[in-house]
This record gives sequence, structure tokens and C-alpha cells, in this order.
Amino acid sequence: MKKIFSLLALVVWVLSACQSVRPTAPPGETPIEAAPTSQPAPPANSQNPYAPQDADISLDRADVFLNTVDLLSRETYPPQIVLVISGALPTPCHQLRVSIAPPDAEGRIDIQVYSVYKSGQICTQVLKEFSASVELGAYPSGHYHIYVNGQYLGDFSS
Repeated sequence: MKKIFSLLALVVWVLSACQSVRPTAPPGETPIEAAPTSQPAPPANSQNPYAPQDADISLDRADVFLNTVDLLSRETYPPQIVLVISGALPTPCHQLRVSIAPPDAEGRIDIQVYSVYKSGQICTQVLKEFSASVELGAYPSGHYHIYVNGQYLGDFSS
């Protein structure tokens, strides 16, 4: 029953994510940029090859198209949680970024999945598929709620 509920929640999340896709600006027009947000650092024990970089400040930010987003729990103590995502970047010139905020007082962990690119760079206008696994690390004992790009993904306890 839990798997059915998780699958149903994922389907609803994917459908709602598809409705929030923003179109890109036509050539010659300046795109509207998202307001910059400061993201706290992820837990020290996480391994995130897609973490925001210092050089990203000079790049533009864009959405990605997410196809699947899953949480996996490794059979360790404490449990190691892995975020598995697949989707497409707007062009091959975009670079994937995954920003993981530490849990807040209510145990909510916000994860932002987006891309960065150099404005004005000439690039083939085709989607670039990606698949990525990001270790969220181990968390202190408690119950946590995972949100990806503002959408509820699931819970885990450690």
C-alpha cells in the first residue's frame, strides 16, 4: 500500500512539475532571471558532485525538466539516503546543479535541482538527457520530509 501511495504521489508531482515549465526567451530578448537565493551548505558528510560552484555567480540560472525523482535508503546505520534523478537539461551547454539545504526545525529538507549556463553562448537547441545520483548523507535521529523544487517527494527516518 505504501508503494502505491508513493507511486501516486510521484505521478502527481511529475504532472504538476510539467505544468510549471517556463518558456525560454526568444533570441535577442533578455530572459527574466529568477531571484537569487542563498542556499545553506548540505551536511558535511554528503557527497554532491552537482553542488553549486563559486563560479556560478557569473552564470545564468534555468529550470531543468525532471522525469523521475526517487529516494533510496542504503541498509546502513545510520541510514544513508540517496536522491536519484533523471530528466533533461534545456541545452548541452547547461550544467546540472543540486542544492541541498540542511533540515529545518520541523525536519524539512529542501533540494533545488536546476541548471546554470553562460548567457550569450552559442549552443545547439536540443535537450540533453541526464541521470544523477546524489548522496544526501546521514542525518541525526529523527523524521525528515524531502521537498524537491518545492514539491513533496517523501519522508525518511534515521
